[in-house]
This record gives sequence, structure tokens and C-alpha cells, in this order.
Amino acid sequence: MREFGTIPPCLRIGLAFAKDTLRDCLAARMADPQTPHHHNERTCPVWRKPMEEFFKCNVDAGFGSDKRSFGIGMVIRDSNGSFIVSRTNFHDGAALVKEAEALAIHEALSWIKELGYDKVIVETDSKISEDEVHSEEPYFTEFGLTISACRALIRNQSSLKFGNVRRQANRAAHTLVKTALQQACFGTTYVTPISIHSIIMDDCNYPPED
Repeated sequence: MREFGTIPPCLRIGLAFAKDTLRDCLAARMADPQTPHHHNERTCPVWRKPMEEFFKCNVDAGFGSDKRSFGIGMVIRDSNGSFIVSRTNFHDGAALVKEAEALAIHEALSWIKELGYDKVIVETDSKISEDEVHSEEPYFTEFGLTISACRALIRNQSSLKFGNVRRQANRAAHTLVKTALQQACFGTTYVTPISIHSIIMDDCNYPPED
């Protein structure tokens, strides 16, 4: 018999997703349309194919149930929306949310450099991380050093664009985070993972970016 007041795990996940969606909607409504943006499709709730000759890398980070470990997921697709390669990573140890997100972005940027890609759009659903990366504020903490390293990688890749999107437009990377947490290991694959196959196919139905 379920104890009164206990929320089933499936319902907790649904409530968390609803909370994230509400947060994104409020953020989009509050955004000033007159304010210039870097690459930012936050008002669009779906993944968009990148412009021709560009690749798009979506990246995300998330924590295990005990909050003592976190996973990172990233996936690269081409201008047709086709899967190119994905990577997952697992970090055993506590961290702040902003630290995990910043590390995920740094790993994605370093990975792109390692692969030799130049024309790439990198997307995260962390608005805080995007703001910090585009800021000129100096930092002297571990988080700040990671942000500074991200800035340096972006500066050194002239055709790289970086911005944030809604969680719904970052589903593939978010799902890969769950895979990283479940397997607790590092992995790279050039074959579409079963866990994101339907997401990749679904995302291809949406029009490309303007």
C-alpha cells in the first residue's frame, strides 16, 4: 500500500517537466524582442535544422537521484537533421547545477575542436550558462575558470555560434544525459542510439532555421 502523500516516480518526472516548461514559457514572455541576441531560438519550442554547411551540437547536463553524480550528453547533427555522432560522459562527485552545465559546454566545445568541425551551432538549455559565456565578467572560481575556457574556445573558432534553446528543443541531449547516468561511463557512437532514434526522426519534421 502506498503511503499517503508519496508521489510516484513517474508523476515526479512529469511534474518536473511541467515545471521546466512553465519556466521556459515565462522566460520567453519576459524576453525583450528589441534586445539583440547571439544565436538564440528560445521562443521556438522545437529543434531546428541548422543552415546549410553548418552542423548543430546540442548539449545538456543532469544529476543522478542522489545528487552526488552528474551526466553529460551531446549530439551532433547536420543541416538535414541527420545524426552524425553523440557522446556521453559521467562524473562521480557533487557539483552545483551551473558548474555541471558549464563543464558540459566546455566538453562539447573541446569535442568539436577535436573533431575538426568549424561551422557549428552549439545549443544548451541553460540560460544562465549562455549569459555567463557571453558576458565579459572576470571570474576567479572553478566555475569561472570553466566559463573563461569556454569563451576562449569560442573565440578561436570564428564560425562557431553559441546560444540557448528551450528544454523541448534539447530533448536528444537531455535523453543522452539519462543514458550517461544509467551506464555511469564515457561513450562515443557514430550510430544513432536507440534512446534518441525517435527524437532524431521527429526533429527532422520541423523546418530549418531562417
